[in-house]
Amino acid sequence: MKKTFFSFYQIISIGALIAILLTVITLRQQFSHQNIIKINSISEVLKYTDKADLVVFDLDLTLIAPISQDNAGNRIEWGSRYFSAAFKKYIIDSTLQKYDSFIIQAIHSAGINASDSLIKNAFSQYIEKDGDWKMIGNLLEKYIDDHIIPTPVEKKTLTILETLKARGIPILIYTARRWNEKESVEKELTQVDISINKDAVYDKELIINPQENEERGFGFGNGILYWIKNKNYMGKKNASKAPILLKFFETINYQPKQIIIIDDLKDRINDLKQLFKSKSIDATVLWYRGIEKRSKPIDQLSETDLKILNHYFPEGWQYLSFDQNKAIDHIIEQLK
Repeated sequence: MKKTFFSFYQIISIGALIAILLTVITLRQQFSHQNIIKINSISEVLKYTDKADLVVFDLDLTLIAPISQDNAGNRIEWGSRYFSAAFKKYIIDSTLQKYDSFIIQAIHSAGINASDSLIKNAFSQYIEKDGDWKMIGNLLEKYIDDHIIPTPVEKKTLTILETLKARGIPILIYTARRWNEKESVEKELTQVDISINKDAVYDKELIINPQENEERGFGFGNGILYWIKNKNYMGKKNASKAPILLKFFETINYQPKQIIIIDDLKDRINDLKQLFKSKSIDATVLWYRGIEKRSKPIDQLSETDLKILNHYFPEGWQYLSFDQNKAIDHIIEQLK
């Protein structure tokens, strides 16, 4: 049988070819990630607007951020992920402290031979997943909403909006808030001196209710695009903002060539570039992290935070409601 072998130069050539192929694959992977550009300051938006027909801004934690403030000027940054994590941890820890003796005794009485720390850990996991967090949401809505102060995420935010207006570039604010919140949204924007209705891409009010098989429709007014939720929708949930934005463009018969989209939530914009490309629209998608620069890292709520929360919330707000029997059954099952 004739032997086949590669010369040194052939091996080098094959190695080079493999290296090139790997480079191409890597570049393709990198390109897919480059569908989204991360920016840390709102002023970076201006780098991408030379040929833009439209700039689409998210609202919450992109243009404005909510705070609560006491008479001494101490504030709570509700938009901070550090505060959100510390707030959640405080509620879980408070609930554990109140109920752990009862739960531990119930588990031991059921004949489960487990350490207190294991029981506490299982209890913590249960209330984090199955506690009545909706109750906390209702408290926030009832006691905090009236005392929320909207502020621009950055000092430069208003300047950037005015710069875009001066350049004659239309602006659209696209929020995941509901159409029935239109009045409160416009009130918040007025409080921070943001008005884009004269610079909007469309000058009429629109309401497009969702079809039976659609997750949501939309409402549009004064330059702001909102979601209208389909309460009866049972299909797969989709966080993306793309379908409604495209439907809005189709409804108003608008076909931009190049748009800029800015949002603080990556899952809402992941697929935007590819979907818009399929409609012959060049989209530059910017993932905005300005709120992170503004937020101070914390591990736990401060005394000042608690003072503000205790001022607004009723006594006992920090204890999460949960089904005690279900909790005990769940923990027993986990520790068997």
